[in-house]
Amino acid sequence: MDQLIYVNYIGCEKRKLDAQRILDFLIANDYQQTEEFEKADLIVYITCAFCKEYEDWSIENIRKLYDNIKKGGKLIVGGCLPSISPFRLKDFHKIILLYVRQLDHLDSILKPHIPLNQIPDPNITCFEDLEYETRKIDDRRTSIHKEYEDAKKGFKIRINYGCLGDCSYCVTRYATKSLESKPISVIKNEFINAIQTKQSSIFITGGDTGAYGLDNSLNIVVLLRSLLSFEGTYKLYFHDFGVNWLIRYFKQLLPLMIQNKDKLRVFNFPIQSGSNKILQLMHRSYKIEEVIKCLKILKKKVPEIKIGTHIIVGFPGETETDFMETVNLIDIIHFDFLMVFKYSDNNLADSSKFSDKIDDVSINKRYNYIVDKFYKNFYKEVL
Repeated sequence: MDQLIYVNYIGCEKRKLDAQRILDFLIANDYQQTEEFEKADLIVYITCAFCKEYEDWSIENIRKLYDNIKKGGKLIVGGCLPSISPFRLKDFHKIILLYVRQLDHLDSILKPHIPLNQIPDPNITCFEDLEYETRKIDDRRTSIHKEYEDAKKGFKIRINYGCLGDCSYCVTRYATKSLESKPISVIKNEFINAIQTKQSSIFITGGDTGAYGLDNSLNIVVLLRSLLSFEGTYKLYFHDFGVNWLIRYFKQLLPLMIQNKDKLRVFNFPIQSGSNKILQLMHRSYKIEEVIKCLKILKKKVPEIKIGTHIIVGFPGETETDFMETVNLIDIIHFDFLMVFKYSDNNLADSSKFSDKIDDVSINKRYNYIVDKFYKNFYKEVL
């Protein structure tokens, strides 16, 4: 009788793709999927440790699985948590840890007849309708933000793993490691598949999509030129495109964007702060003036391309003046959507050792202020 498996995840699109690839691998090796984890012989749970909130959700879900595992069953815990906060897993005895960049360790754990390296990266997953019960979604989200989130649930192509950054607040890099770009031939084959299957949206994801190819003498311009040469009615959505790469390649990217404005729909450029002092403390490798210059030109020359960003409020040392410089950024650049995150410490992050921590009351006040300001600006423009 085939063994029963239960696979689930929490977190970003990359971990969702990992979960689907593991599920594909197990099914290829004659396991049978079940939605009832209490009946599963093998449970694989992919975690998130992006921030404490997601760590807590991950631990809560692991506890539920661990307490209800059948006699003789195995629980494999993967994703970012094992690398970032392994101490939080110490009470779960006999679980098996699976690290983000070492999925092929499943071969030694399970002794399959089809190894993991024969299972390709998926483009569509069975987890698209999964909602986190404790996650609150702002019902003021702009139409472009909703469209971007919908594109996440469609056809996805992962173009790289890891990044080249050393952001002082980031702990994800301890799990995802250094940059590794997928071969351009593999990406093109996935892209052709999207066109042939008439996908209306193609969501480009990775550790830092703008850093594509910088580990192997290529770059994002080369990749974009190659992909955009294919005819079709698709729209591209770019996830977490480092704004420093937009600045670096702007002279080459702008003509491509103008020529392909009917194919390029959304770019998410995480900026994090409008203050040069805070950007320096964050180890972000650009000046806010460079960001504003490029984005103003892009908004003027190619208004068809929609732009989103990430902002962190309450970073250590952020004064009211620094915060208002970030508010000024969203007044100058009329972003199509904004994702705001409250700073929180993690002992692995360099920023946890910084002085001048901001109290929770101030962080919440700044969070509410900038979110409300953004929506007032946005809906004032569209009315």
